[in-house]
Amino acid sequence: MGLRELIEIITSLRDPIEIAVVTHQDADPDAISSAIGINYLLNRLYPNSKVTIVAPGGISKLSRKVLSTIYTEDKLEFLKELPRADIYILVDVSNLVQLGEVGEKIEHEREKIIVIDHHIPTSSTLDRVKYKWIWPEAKACSLMVFSVLEALDIDIPKDLATLLLTGILYDTRRFIHANIKTFEVCAKLLRLGADYTLALRSLATTEADLSERLAILKGLQRMMLIRIGELIVALSYVSAYEGVLARTITSLGADLAIVIAEKKGSIRVSARSTPKFYRITGINLGRDLLPVIGRLIHGEGGGHATAGGAVGKGNLGEVLNVVYSTIVELLWKKLTK
Repeated sequence: MGLRELIEIITSLRDPIEIAVVTHQDADPDAISSAIGINYLLNRLYPNSKVTIVAPGGISKLSRKVLSTIYTEDKLEFLKELPRADIYILVDVSNLVQLGEVGEKIEHEREKIIVIDHHIPTSSTLDRVKYKWIWPEAKACSLMVFSVLEALDIDIPKDLATLLLTGILYDTRRFIHANIKTFEVCAKLLRLGADYTLALRSLATTEADLSERLAILKGLQRMMLIRIGELIVALSYVSAYEGVLARTITSLGADLAIVIAEKKGSIRVSARSTPKFYRITGINLGRDLLPVIGRLIHGEGGGHATAGGAVGKGNLGEVLNVVYSTIVELLWKKLTK
C-alpha cells in the first residue's frame, strides 16, 4: 500500500469514531513526533471523534525533554494502556512485540490495524495487519507523517513543524543517514516556521542519571570483543539502557555492537553498526541479522540497515551463546563468498 491508498483509507472513516494512535515502548523523539502528527491530522479530519495516543510503558527521558522544550499542547496525554477503539494506527512500529502486552491485545484485530512505518517489518507482523504503508527509503517516520499532512493540504502549526523536524533530526542522527528526500522535507518544514535551533537544543543530551551511567560502565566492563579481519564486533549485556550502551560502544570504535538486556525472562536485543561495517559485509541489521535473532529467542526482530532490535524470551547465558554463534556464522558466510 502506498501513500495514496493510505489517504483513501484514513479519509473514508466515519465521524464520530474512536481511534488509538499507538507507538512503541520507551518511545523516542521520532516516535512521539509521528504519533502527535497523526493525532493532529485525525483531530482535524474528525473533530467529533475521540483520538488517543498510546505509548506502552511511557516515553523516553529524551522525548519528555523534547516535548517540554517544543510542544505546547496542554491536553496532550500518552496512555500506557490500550483503550477500546474502532481503529488502531501504529506508527514507528515494525513488529508487535515492540508493544509488549499492548501488542498481545491487538494482534487479533487484523481488520482494525493500520501501520505507518519506515522500518523493514517482520513477516509475522505483516501477516497480522491488513493495512500497512511501509517506506524503507524514508529516514524517519516523522517524514512520512509530514507527507500525509502535506498530501491532505492540512495546515501545520509551527510547533508541530518543529516537532516533526526534531523527529527527523533524531532518527537521521543529525542528517548522518539523510538522503535527498530528507533535505527536501526539512526545507519545507523550515519554510512552515520550524525552529531548527530549538529542535537541536531539545535533542541536546543532559547528563545521564546514575543508573544509566552505572549500566554503561558495567556493560563496558562485561564487553566481549571479536576481531574478524579489520572488523571489531562487541557483545555485552545489561539490565537496562541497552540501546544507549550499543551506541556508546560503536562510538568508541566497534564496527558492530550487540547488547542484550534480560528482565524476568524477557529479552531485549539492541544492535548498532557503522557504515564501514555495512559497506564491507553488506549485512543489513534489520533484514539479515535481527529477524534471525528474534526467531531464535522466540520473538521478533527488525530495524534499519545499521540499527535495530529484537524482543523475545530466554535465559541470558543461552541468548548470549545464540547471538554469538549467529553473528560469527553470518559474518563467515558474508566474508568468505
